[in-house]
Amino acid sequence: MWSVGRGYCIGEPTYEPHATNVKRILERFGPRDHLLEEISAYLAQIGRAFDRPI
Repeated sequence: MWSVGRGYCIGEPTYEPHATNVKRILERFGPRDHLLEEISAYLAQIGRAFDRPI
């Protein structure tokens, strides 16, 4: 998972069993749109961020 600008992206795995596990986790915890900026800020804090050119 990486912060990109004020958002983030998840590099979701495509190989089993990891793909199924990630899908199950995302379905269980539901939408996280309301946490977008907080997740992005935390990822930047731990050094997992890319700056987007303006």
